[in-house]
Amino acid sequence: MTGVNRARILFVAAQSGFLGGAERYIYDAARALGNHGFEVDGLFIDRGGDSVLYESVFSRVYDRTHLAQLKPGDYDLVFIHKIHDPAVIRLLRTNFKTAVMVHDHEYCCLRPDKSYPFFGARCLRPFKLLFCSLCGGLVDRSRGSVHCLSLHRRRALVKEIKACDAYIVTSTFMRDELLYNGFDVARMVKIYPVCSVSPRRTRVRKSNETPVIVFAGQLIREKGVKLLLEALSMVRYEFKAYIIGTGPEEKRCRRLATRLWLDREIEFTGWQDDLSGYFEKADIAVFPAIGSEPFGQAGPEAQAYGLPVVGFDCGGVGEWLRHERSGLLVPRKDIRGFADALEMLINDPGYACRLGDEGRTWVETYMSEASYVSGFKLMLDRVHSR
Repeated sequence: MTGVNRARILFVAAQSGFLGGAERYIYDAARALGNHGFEVDGLFIDRGGDSVLYESVFSRVYDRTHLAQLKPGDYDLVFIHKIHDPAVIRLLRTNFKTAVMVHDHEYCCLRPDKSYPFFGARCLRPFKLLFCSLCGGLVDRSRGSVHCLSLHRRRALVKEIKACDAYIVTSTFMRDELLYNGFDVARMVKIYPVCSVSPRRTRVRKSNETPVIVFAGQLIREKGVKLLLEALSMVRYEFKAYIIGTGPEEKRCRRLATRLWLDREIEFTGWQDDLSGYFEKADIAVFPAIGSEPFGQAGPEAQAYGLPVVGFDCGGVGEWLRHERSGLLVPRKDIRGFADALEMLINDPGYACRLGDEGRTWVETYMSEASYVSGFKLMLDRVHSR
């Protein structure tokens, strides 16, 4: 291997473009490695409409036609993201050292939120293909849309992923899930994603000012927006709330807000490319996800602006949301408790500011580019010492 700071890394992903959390992770990780001396290229199976800006962080960009042209020695590591074709992974494993980024539960579940259908209860079972295929309705949602499940293909995919040289996770919760599902603990590496902080806040909201609450994320069931609305309806103080994002639950959430008499307090903004303006004028951020969140990047992104966060205790959320230190952690689905936590922060602006400062410091310490690159180097050294 070349000197670690000159190592050649190839990101291989299903799509380029700012499409979601996984694609944002790829962009931030590639930029961080490039800024610290790595040679970083990208290979994308499909390309999005904003691919020109997205791909600017890579030295070279390839498409699927270049797969067969890759030769051993071209790269020190191939970094795999959301590739669901076992033949592609097998080709890459044969020729290169490989690390796979575990963005969600796709290698341990056929459902996006690791829960049972209809009731939404969290699944605590290990992944068993035949049983899980019945739970998932014999469909495969891993490629961004619904397909008829091929048991053979799915079994082959999990086998190839387990054979990669390293599995990168973002939380202890996800590490434990992989361990529970038979992944090799010696290949697991936890590295927090990159998140840049904004300048430190100097303003503390006055007690007579209307507090601003912000939610940012997809409007889907597992993100808990309906529970958030119910909690907001219980808050006894005046407030203004922005719901930033879109998704299949948007119409239902709008109707619920109307039924709860929240039309004046809540504004649904739709999708926003730039969240900085909302975070800068907000006083409190909320993270009401009720699914088995692998990490919850939207929370630290709010903390990076010095915002205290109120969130449900589920999945990997407790990794960054430390109760009464960087925000308030509420038992899952405890709507009354969520409302009480919001009231506590609204009623005590100084306390809210102190929690926000602590959260910003944590993000600055553990999610900086330098911290990410340090963890990546250790993973790379481990892979090449095997």
